[in-house]
Amino acid sequence: MSKTWYKIRSAFYRFQKRLRLARIGTKKYNKVSIDEKVFNNLRQHHMFLAAIQLSRIVNSLLSCTRIYLSIPDNGKLVNLNDKIEMLFISGSILYEGVLEFGRLSRRLKQLSVWNKMQSDISFINKQLSDKKSLLHIVLKSIRNEATFHFEEQMIIDAFKDMELSKRTDFAVSSGPKYDDIVYTIVDNIRLKYITDKSESGVSSEVFYQKLMDYIGNLGTRLTEVLSEMLVEILAGISSRRVSVLEA
Repeated sequence: MSKTWYKIRSAFYRFQKRLRLARIGTKKYNKVSIDEKVFNNLRQHHMFLAAIQLSRIVNSLLSCTRIYLSIPDNGKLVNLNDKIEMLFISGSILYEGVLEFGRLSRRLKQLSVWNKMQSDISFINKQLSDKKSLLHIVLKSIRNEATFHFEEQMIIDAFKDMELSKRTDFAVSSGPKYDDIVYTIVDNIRLKYITDKSESGVSSEVFYQKLMDYIGNLGTRLTEVLSEMLVEILAGISSRRVSVLEA
């Protein structure tokens, strides 16, 4: 394993420690249920539709967090690769989640949470409005080119000035099965590509740490804000005979 991979692995351990501390721990309700008749009346309600959208974002972000934290820290390259992949997927979902939050902001501003959590909301909106933020420069690239679309141009661009060691590993296998192999060159290429996108002038290892900090910080803020908004929305429509069971 190259020195780069060792440095990334140690950075992941620090990121995971922060991520455990940042997980949402406040339980607001045990169960929320809606009668069929009331549900039919709510189908076109603009705030109910917003609640569904917020729920989709929160579910996806928390699922990524749970999967990330469930990956063993045993030093195996295949598990490190899984963590890197989950970080890229998390960043992609986070990018889409922030964009949708911005689209829904006109509706969400009427919630009291908007004022109560203004510090977090201002931070999120700043990332959205600043076209030079990591959200637009890096997370957008991760989502569109490094994760969900297999663009060959990304490889060509990364190869332009990519420095390789005298002997570069294309793949490393820890066993005889297909799922024991990791094509390590792929993550080296993606890491090089997004580092160049950032124009940060730092090494890939340093930038990767910066990226993990950014995703952890922005993701936690967004999840907390949306979770609190969902609590308020669900409480607000309880007058329509929506059953909200407090913990």
